[in-house]
Amino acid sequence: DEDESVCIAACSTLCNIGEKAATPEVIATMLKAMGGGVWFNRKAACEALGSIGEKAATPEVIDALIHAMGDEDDSIRTSACITLRNIGEKAATPEVIAALVHAMEDEYEIVRTKACKS
Repeated sequence: DEDESVCIAACSTLCNIGEKAATPEVIATMLKAMGGGVWFNRKAACEALGSIGEKAATPEVIDALIHAMGDEDDSIRTSACITLRNIGEKAATPEVIAALVHAMEDEYEIVRTKACKS
């Protein structure tokens, strides 16, 4: 939805639902939200995918998270690191590992810290 408050509320609810929200429609909607718009909608969508966890480990989600690791906003990069950690082993691709190694050199300490913990 274009209304930012609706997007944030929906993502927050999905975070509370967790793995049970792992439907193809929900994942596609979160990917769409991560793909553009204001930073807080992208961050909320990323966090919702993190709450879904391992069930969100589709190639499209992993690609979107790798892309988010290069976002200009440090909160998006931080959320991407956390989401990759929450997805777990299924996200351990060579591309993800390379993005996390790169994030360990980020200008922001919080991004470096979350990358190390992922």
